[in-house]
Amino acid sequence: PASSNSRMEMQDPKRSTLSDKERLGASKQAVIPPNSERKARRPFRRPKAEKQVEELNFLPNAVGSSSLTLWHRPKVQHLIHMKEKHKVTMIITALADREKPNWIRDECKKLGLKWFHIPLNGANKTLLSTKGTLKLVSERLVELLKILASSKERALLHCAAGIHRTGVLSYTLLRCSGFNTREKAMEGI
Repeated sequence: PASSNSRMEMQDPKRSTLSDKERLGASKQAVIPPNSERKARRPFRRPKAEKQVEELNFLPNAVGSSSLTLWHRPKVQHLIHMKEKHKVTMIITALADREKPNWIRDECKKLGLKWFHIPLNGANKTLLSTKGTLKLVSERLVELLKILASSKERALLHCAAGIHRTGVLSYTLLRCSGFNTREKAMEGI
């Protein structure tokens, strides 16, 4: 019974006979040191670009003499690292205008990278079946194929997540570039 009363006293400060200093002071001081003795918290640090982009697997001669790799939307530090370490020469962006891809264009220009934009809102069957989307994507892909076939680029193709639009576009590029069976194109991806 006595122990239940002391638990009740600790739970209900109004009924407690202990002062705040007695109730919180000693144990709190033992657990939390004064400000001067606390270790400074380290801010959360994201992994460096080198760790995030450890390996890019390029498909050699994917389109003519140009190599191709797939990724998700890069950040500025990724672009710098990809150019320096992986010798990327061209960024192919498959983002809708509402996704604000122009910063990638601007960074590519600063870094001396070529930039090609395919304004694509998504890669679902309904969207890709509309005449307007098909016409736009077809025109942009023909232009891209000409560029890649006439030069020796190390190109990185990306969308936002690097899954749907990137997959559809890379598959289409490979099928148009001599990967004449579905299986060969899928192996390339």
